[in-house]
Amino acid sequence: MRKEIEDQFDAALSAHERKLAQRREAQSAMERKEREFLQAFDDRCVSSLKPTLEQIGQYLAARGIRTRIEQTQERIGQSGRKEQDTALVIYLAVIGEGHSNQSNVYPSERHPHFRLICDKTQQRVVIFQSTIGADGVGQSGEIGTVGLEELTPEFMEEKLLHVVKQIL
Repeated sequence: MRKEIEDQFDAALSAHERKLAQRREAQSAMERKEREFLQAFDDRCVSSLKPTLEQIGQYLAARGIRTRIEQTQERIGQSGRKEQDTALVIYLAVIGEGHSNQSNVYPSERHPHFRLICDKTQQRVVIFQSTIGADGVGQSGEIGTVGLEELTPEFMEEKLLHVVKQIL
């Protein structure tokens, strides 16, 4: 092979190797940023949001609304698809006169709930709420997105108050 052709091959292959290295570096930086956001969300949930929900849950329990708080971590299935989001959710079950055995009522997905879902790719938190009760009346869906800095105990109190007003 002629030297000039060999040099051109070397230049093309070197440029390709540099592009691959840049892609790996960009991918690594993106994954690091996503991990940091997930950790920041988890830290915020543990330090202030979950305790706020627990306090509200205790208050509501004394007033006839059972609650269950659940914090989940992202889970990837064997197929490589995401099966579960990193999220914080509170389920609400209104205990009323129509329930013959109130001790059997366990707040779950089929009850009204308020959920914060960590979107690591967009670096935002998706807010999802369901106000659909046992009678099938209500609404369910995403109501917006916020940044981590907006997730304060006061924010949670206001949003949960809004959900409770809608389900009563």
